[in-house]
Amino acid sequence: MNYVRGFMVFQKSLAFILARGVPGALSLLAIVVYTHLMAPEIYGQYAVLVSLAGLFISVFYQWMQFSLLRYYHKTTISTVQLLSQFAWAFTALSLLLLPLFNFVLILSYDFVNGMVIAVISLLIVSHAFFDLSCQISISRGQAGFYGLLLGLKSLLALGLAVTLLYLGAGMVAPLAGLGLSYFLLSVYLAQRYWHAPRDWVFDKDLSAQLMRYGLPLAATFIMNYLMSNADRLMLSAMHGAASAGLYAAPFDLSNLTFIVLLHALHLALYPLIIKAYEQQQTRQLHQLLNQNIQLLVLVSILPLIIFMIYPQQLAAVLLGEAFQAPAISIIPLIAMATLFMGIKAYITDLPFLLKQKTSRIMVINALGVAVNIVANFYWIPRYGIEGAAYATLAGYLVSTLLSLIWGLRYNTFPLQIITVVKVVLLALLMLLIAKLLAATINDYFVGQIMLLTLLLAGLVYAMDMLQSRRMVKQWWLMWQGKTK
Repeated sequence: MNYVRGFMVFQKSLAFILARGVPGALSLLAIVVYTHLMAPEIYGQYAVLVSLAGLFISVFYQWMQFSLLRYYHKTTISTVQLLSQFAWAFTALSLLLLPLFNFVLILSYDFVNGMVIAVISLLIVSHAFFDLSCQISISRGQAGFYGLLLGLKSLLALGLAVTLLYLGAGMVAPLAGLGLSYFLLSVYLAQRYWHAPRDWVFDKDLSAQLMRYGLPLAATFIMNYLMSNADRLMLSAMHGAASAGLYAAPFDLSNLTFIVLLHALHLALYPLIIKAYEQQQTRQLHQLLNQNIQLLVLVSILPLIIFMIYPQQLAAVLLGEAFQAPAISIIPLIAMATLFMGIKAYITDLPFLLKQKTSRIMVINALGVAVNIVANFYWIPRYGIEGAAYATLAGYLVSTLLSLIWGLRYNTFPLQIITVVKVVLLALLMLLIAKLLAATINDYFVGQIMLLTLLLAGLVYAMDMLQSRRMVKQWWLMWQGKTK
């Protein structure tokens, strides 16, 4: 493995983790604040509406993000030509389909009124445009600017939501906070990246090409979204909004932690993997794929241990009193489910993505969603919110196994055996040590986490993962002033 390139990948990954980490921390803080200021029923209504808005974005806008990220560096397509296709599609979809969505929303929920419709419409359009514009920053490798955007969005959303909650806005408060924050930043991004409508040029063939690539991936994303959100929607329908709220808060707490870390790695490595594949740099591609696995394990193992072994402490510290008891049994299950999701999305799905066999991912995810929904129908009436968590875990486990097995047909990028051995050994050792530590020491939660962090760093160094010994030596020499 080329040390210089490996060090650059580590730095780039760290940059995106930091870029996602601050806004991710603010989003986690939002869950903490909302569960202390909102009753479970009000939080459940908010969670249902956010889920439905996210589903609409996934169905009609998400394909643009995948296509932009994939084709932005295509040398045969100009930036103006590429962005014009997305501008036309975005405008047409917003004008044609958003009114229909709002009409269905009014018919379906008695707590939806004119104010809610106005706020939801603003949230959907601004959210979709903000995310699409952020893909340009990601494609340009602007980790700092991307992190600044996400941080500002999270800070604005939380500040506006808390203000409106204290003013008595209720469930509308967090929705309005999100919508206004996305809108303000979207206005800036429109001026920074996008051209005036007079410069838009519609290219039928290019638009068709972008849709052929993006729509199967969008369908895949929709399946992932349903896997994460169908349970709360079904809980709301079967047991009411309060049940959905009690489930959504601990689910989002676990899910968001892993999503922030794993997606940050994906943003750092995926453009490099695509570039190496397009330029037929086989050796570099193999190195990046092995680094991808090691980094995913490194950033996942400590959060997984915390959520699986210390759910009671987490719930007591982070969630409102009304949410704590149900969260204890849910948090470990959702942590495992989200880890399976990350393994699938960022490791086992890569052969399909590189060979543009994205329809296979859609089929696999559809089967996982089917398992999830069927299990929800069977388990929610019997076991309530815990049944919904088990259904989510079952769906992700099935889709991950299917992706792994089916992906072997397309995986021509062999992994290094030593990489697999290292990551499995590291995971098993950390889980064993954490279990023994928790059984021996009942108190000092923070101290245990600090000790586990030091142990993880020591094991990574001992196993020389990502050539950590050489990195540490280089940093030591730099600190002593012996190298430039």
